[in-house]
Amino acid sequence: IFRRVDLDPAVEIPARAEFIDPGEVKRNTTLKKNGAIIHTVEHMLAAVSGMQVDNLFIEINAEEPPEPPDGSCLELVESIKKAGVENQGVPVRSLKITSPITYYENEVELMAIPYEGLRISFTIEYDSEYIGTQFFSTEIDPEIFEKEIAPARTFALMSDVEMLRSEGLIKGGSLENAL
Repeated sequence: IFRRVDLDPAVEIPARAEFIDPGEVKRNTTLKKNGAIIHTVEHMLAAVSGMQVDNLFIEINAEEPPEPPDGSCLELVESIKKAGVENQGVPVRSLKITSPITYYENEVELMAIPYEGLRISFTIEYDSEYIGTQFFSTEIDPEIFEKEIAPARTFALMSDVEMLRSEGLIKGGSLENAL
């Protein structure tokens, strides 16, 4: 649960799909509840999920978490490890995929299939000689997440940068923290 402590009274916004603001989905995820918003929560949620933390409050005093210095979520992972994770002895509700599920929109396809564990497979296709088509697949647990996923950096094509800035996005983006 994100807690906007800069508002009076503070507003709690659960990190759940029903609180995603569909009008704000561009290249980030915005959560919204009772008029309070939090933009660009994906780095924080990736770190929390990748480290298998499923019950915490994240206090924030602005509409957006600070941009990680290198554009990855590795520093957040290191902060979680430093703080420690405590098993609270409560069963975790989890989603079990029992049959294939497919979602397709605007040339993006997501598929979930039954599997014991968590494996993420990802293909990206760009009409760019520098990116082209790439594929990555791995099991996910905290150790693999920290080593293989957390260091990944945000990227944008230079041809998209001006458009993104004109829409009020990538305010914290620079060549120091993005590719």
